[in-house]
Amino acid sequence: MGIVLMFLLLGGFVLANVNVQTHKGDTNLQGYTQLWVTVSPQKLNLTSNVGVVSIFVANLGPGVAENTYVSLSATGCSLLSTDGERWGRNLTFFLGNMPVRYTKTLSVIVRCNGTIGSIIVTALSDNCDPVMASIDVQLATNSPSVSTQLPITNLIVTATIVLALIFLGVYLVRRRNEKRKRKKKTK
Repeated sequence: MGIVLMFLLLGGFVLANVNVQTHKGDTNLQGYTQLWVTVSPQKLNLTSNVGVVSIFVANLGPGVAENTYVSLSATGCSLLSTDGERWGRNLTFFLGNMPVRYTKTLSVIVRCNGTIGSIIVTALSDNCDPVMASIDVQLATNSPSVSTQLPITNLIVTATIVLALIFLGVYLVRRRNEKRKRKKKTK
């Protein structure tokens, strides 16, 4: 009887837990609006010092996201700009009130003066929790700032070697011709 009672209690406990769903961090349960943010690319390998990043922000609902902001914060070599003229480490975009299922795409110019950096993107509004995305930025090792110098250097070295060989060939031909002329004069 005790074992049967134990199995009945255990079975009831399992059934109760199956029917009760746990919503850890699910703001939808509380009725809050949910923002979603993603970036493209997530790893930006710059072949020159400058590249472009796209940021996608969406309101997943269930209500209007009021006073929505997107904030970008750069560290390391990263500098941010919207026009390519004014550069800084922080940018903020005001998107206003975002209706449900509304998506906004932002483009940001990224410059890397060193070798590595990162950008943190945060989207927030008055009535929802902030959401974040990150971008890793690095200057590629075969960047044009280095590779454009190498072909020029290779071209100069190759041209110098070719010219030296041409002058050497001309010198040897003249010398041989002079020796032939001397032999003809002596005969």
